[in-house]
Amino acid sequence: MTYTNNINLNLLHSHQIHKEILINENSIIIDSLMLGGITSMKKIPDMKCAIGTKYIIPADGSNDWKDKKNYVAVKLENRWVFIKPKDGMMFWIIDEQKLAVYSQDLWMHLSTESNL
Repeated sequence: MTYTNNINLNLLHSHQIHKEILINENSIIIDSLMLGGITSMKKIPDMKCAIGTKYIIPADGSNDWKDKKNYVAVKLENRWVFIKPKDGMMFWIIDEQKLAVYSQDLWMHLSTESNL
């Protein structure tokens, strides 16, 4: 299987079986990463959240989230997909009302003290 360079989406290959599933899942991932914020960096949700919901995995992640600290988890229909963050990735953290940027293996909050 081959993947995209930045967020490791699966690429189609010749004679792909169930290509519509792959395309739809990649579309959900791209759509969710383009706009909208991260629900939380501190909470771990259950599987009942909406498709496209995003979380940054905290250090105490368990089960599917174990050993995925700082990854971005995107909810698909019946599973999570995990995106390894890259330096410069930035999201609005909804439950904290703060902007966070990823750099050198950690998420850092950016100051939002002044209005434009």
